[in-house]
Formats: sequence, C-alpha cells, structure tokens
Amino acid sequence: MTGVQPCALPILRLVRQGHWVKLSGAYRLSEQAPPYPELKPFVTQLVAARPDRIVWASDWPHVFIKRPMPNTTDLLDLLADWVPDEATRNRILVDNPAELYDFQGCGLMIPKCQQPDPNPWPPRFKPPPGATDTHFHIFGPDKTYPLVADRRFTPPDASVESYMHLHRTGGAGAAQQLRH
Repeated sequence: MTGVQPCALPILRLVRQGHWVKLSGAYRLSEQAPPYPELKPFVTQLVAARPDRIVWASDWPHVFIKRPMPNTTDLLDLLADWVPDEATRNRILVDNPAELYDFQGCGLMIPKCQQPDPNPWPPRFKPPPGATDTHFHIFGPDKTYPLVADRRFTPPDASVESYMHLHRTGGAGAAQQLRH
C-alpha cells in the first residue's frame, strides 16, 4: 500500500473486519509538524476502507507530550483536511459515535426514524380508480432540504422516487396526481 507504513497494515485489516478505529493523537505519531503530512495516506486508506467504523477524538488535554502543545481546534481542522467530504466527516463526528456509544439509547441524541420498507407489497384489495393517498411525507435529501436543528426526531430520506415505487405496487392510491 503506497504511503502506508507496514506497522499500519494490521490496523487497516482490523478496520476492514469491522473493528472501530479512533483518529486521535496525530501529534504523538508524527515526527513532522502539523499538518502531519506523512499520516494523511494512512488516514485516507482507513476512511476509504470503513468510514462507518471511524470516530475522532481531540485527546485533550494532551498529557505527557514533550513537544509544543497542539491547539485542539487545529486538530479538528486537520480532520477537515484529511476527510474533505463533509458527509463522511459528519459520519465520523456524529453518526459513528452515536452508534458506538449508543447515544440514542441514553437519550442523548435526536432519535432517528426507521427507513421506509424498500420492498412494499400490494394491498390485499385493489383500490378503486381515483383512490388518493391524502397524507404522505417527502423528506430529503438533507443537503438540499436540511432539517431544523431543534427537531424531536430525524426522519429518513423519503424521496418522490421511493413514494412512486410504493405507488407502483398498488399501495398508495392515486400517486400519479403527485407533481414534482
């Protein structure tokens, strides 16, 4: 693997197997000054391997180091350099810790709603012509239609396309009246 030290290969293997990895303490691993360029290839491979199994930590208050004290906000900015994709960064900073530490189970996070069934089945009866579903919700994508911050729950993406798929099974009434 280009740019990755052989001692890092077991970590890559473990993350690929589904073990959790914490991005932390770059200043402890690097011989160079920030932004610790020799670590970027390794972080890039970790993120490419399993972005769903990575969390970030500041390692504050940075005890037992014998070099200049790092600025913690610089370390967070380093994550933006290492993981330029905002959705992946959000996963590392929000979704992954919530899953790893079960924040939802502790009541510390906004609960996520279940995804709609991707494989709906037709109803037992055939709705009559002109039957209309008079109440449905379209959510997302979040980048285009962001949710309010003070919400009580987080709905899954529920696109027009997924609703039309439900309609094609015969289970949603006159969805052909829906306009994009």
